[in-house]
Amino acid sequence: MTLDVRDNTMEQVNSMVLKVRTKQALSEEEIKTFLDTFESYECWTPYLLLLSSKLDRPDTTNKKDYYISYIKTQNIHLGNLSGALSMCKRMIKELNLSFDEFWSKVLPDICLKSDFEGHAAFLKTASSQFKTVPEQVSCIEHLGMIYDKKIHLERELPDVYEKILELDGNNIKALRYFKAVFTQTGSWEEVAGTLQRLLEAVTHKKEEYRVAQELAGVYLYQLHKAPKAIELLDKYCALSPLDTSTIHYDAYASLQDWSGCLKVLERCLSTTEEDTVQATLCYRIGQLQVQIGENAAAEVSLQKSLELWPQFLEPLEELIHIAIGRKDWLTLKKYLETLENLIQGEDQKRKVASLIEVIKGCLGNEKIE
Repeated sequence: MTLDVRDNTMEQVNSMVLKVRTKQALSEEEIKTFLDTFESYECWTPYLLLLSSKLDRPDTTNKKDYYISYIKTQNIHLGNLSGALSMCKRMIKELNLSFDEFWSKVLPDICLKSDFEGHAAFLKTASSQFKTVPEQVSCIEHLGMIYDKKIHLERELPDVYEKILELDGNNIKALRYFKAVFTQTGSWEEVAGTLQRLLEAVTHKKEEYRVAQELAGVYLYQLHKAPKAIELLDKYCALSPLDTSTIHYDAYASLQDWSGCLKVLERCLSTTEEDTVQATLCYRIGQLQVQIGENAAAEVSLQKSLELWPQFLEPLEELIHIAIGRKDWLTLKKYLETLENLIQGEDQKRKVASLIEVIKGCLGNEKIE
């Protein structure tokens, strides 16, 4: 029957302490009993001495458990964080711990759950001890999460993500962090540079579409580099399911490249089936065709708009202006009659009817019916 360690008298405890200090040989069973006793009586100095002696021996098994006990005592019971951090570095290096093992099986035992400052200190110290770059990056990412979400030390985040980029220049989290920071400060050249790095780093096509579109928007609206915006959209977003037409159109318009604008609108027209949307696009196409002097093509586009949406007055008004411009009174009369049937106000109806009568009179005088 095993006795509770508290059954030991102080004389027996002092005898144990003496044996540890004089480095007397102890069996494994004695070592376990001594450690349990010292922990129960909070005799931390001999407790750490005995643990240290076990850790110094190359033949010791279950070293991770001894390390955890040592670091926990230094950190939680004695408040000696620096001593705990030093032993933590030694543990990771000697035992070749992975970050996942350290995060899930070591850190919860050596640091109180609520001690986020302590968690941050251990992660910061441990990050350089892991052998692979992905493990180091993962450790620093967890450190950044604690700074950001738990202890709200935003001032530490730039250093955290800068370190990540030193290790992994294509790290998505770090690049997104700096993109957000530069956006907040209006540093648009830096935003563009960071988005370019993101564009090269992302591996999923949908993400590539999204980043390219965002970068094109920055080049157009913030840096006023329309040709660069067009180049990006043509290169990366030709097959994108995202709607890039506004940026594309605005880029061509800023260059007064009306043919480019027409190309964007015509592409939009080919991808929609809704009558009112098609009618609006045909109207905008017609407007541009008028602007570049293609009146015949414009009439076709505007009439198509009316066919799709007979109540849409704007293309009809544009057709009226075209007819007036070329003095085609017969066609003008037809358009005005259509307008008269569409408008609601009686006063407006009378005005249009009056114009129609004037045109009829002109046509009659010219013997054209």
